[in-house]
Amino acid sequence: KEEVKEEVKDEVKHSDVADATVDDDGDEVELSCDLEALAVAKQKLHAAAAADAANRERKRAEDAAAKEKEALKKAEEAAARDRRMKEEVDQIIKREAQRRAAEEAAGRERARRASERQREEQDKIQKDNEAELKRRIAQKAALNEKMLRETITRKRDAEKAMREAVDKLSEAAKKLKQNPAKAKAKKTPRKRCPDSAESGSDSEDDSLSSTERERREAMRKVDWSRAHPELLPRDQVVTPTAPVGAFVEHFVRYTIGAWRRELDKAIPFDGMGLKEQEMHLQVFKDRQNLQNVERVVSVLILQLEKKQANATIVKALDKIVTLAAAREYQEAGQAYMEMALGNKRWNNTVSTYAGTVGQNKGARTYLTVMDKLREFDKDPVAQKYSQCVRKLVQFAQCIRPNEDVSKHAPI
Repeated sequence: KEEVKEEVKDEVKHSDVADATVDDDGDEVELSCDLEALAVAKQKLHAAAAADAANRERKRAEDAAAKEKEALKKAEEAAARDRRMKEEVDQIIKREAQRRAAEEAAGRERARRASERQREEQDKIQKDNEAELKRRIAQKAALNEKMLRETITRKRDAEKAMREAVDKLSEAAKKLKQNPAKAKAKKTPRKRCPDSAESGSDSEDDSLSSTERERREAMRKVDWSRAHPELLPRDQVVTPTAPVGAFVEHFVRYTIGAWRRELDKAIPFDGMGLKEQEMHLQVFKDRQNLQNVERVVSVLILQLEKKQANATIVKALDKIVTLAAAREYQEAGQAYMEMALGNKRWNNTVSTYAGTVGQNKGARTYLTVMDKLREFDKDPVAQKYSQCVRKLVQFAQCIRPNEDVSKHAPI
């Protein structure tokens, strides 16, 4: 009990509002108070509690404001960090775009330069081809002019020889009339050459070249009346027993016969509807051109009959006339160019002086060696009759045109 009493005494406090007393036994506590004072104390207590609550609320508000300010600060820092990262990403994208644009511009520049170089090379090749074509045209024109002059000279010489022979015969006839007995006694039999078909041709042949003699011999032996009236298909001409170049001979004989038949008409090439080729037909309306072609290709026909023609040339000519028979004249022209030129780059040996160029090596000379000659380059006779075969292909294009004019070759 004393322990409890001591505890109660310790816990009882005296104030102006209330007074608490403990009895002697210590088991009861008597409380006495003033109601007004108690109400005032209660009001104070409530005011203190309200003030305390307000303080706590203010503190909570301040803490919340501080936390909100801290969160806002962190948000601003995050936003600034995001802006920096976005700026860095934008700069990286911008630099990458600039790099790609620079690479594309460099690629376009390289492509443009390569295109310019290729165009320059093509222009150079075209100019070289045009120069080569002009040179060959001039060479061909000079050759034709030379052949024409030779023909005119031979014709003039033949006419002169004919007049001299007529004069001699006239004088002999006059002498025979004046003294027939004496002329009969002096007359001796004249020997004739078995290979000659014309009188007085031996003395004329002695002054000609071997090539011209070969042409004249071929002219005497080739019978152009054997020309077939129609151009037969290749498989009907080229048989297992047919000789080499059989289709070449058939094509040549057919075109020569067709050319002759056209010139025998009152109006050559009439009714063929070739007005767009009228300029080219003027070449084929001249009988002298036909005779020149006959004289040259007679050598080819004679060589084929004797099996003396160059196999490489005959094979190339067979390809050309086969394409011409199929009306593939553009490809036939390409085949002729392949036979004549091939893949050669240098037709002559060229020596180039390099100069000293500021070096201590002295002057230098570079030698570009001529390409190996083709079979076409080695045989001038084959060159001439190959050119005549090409002219016959052009004639075939006029009388047997292709419906697709894009497959025609320029004449």
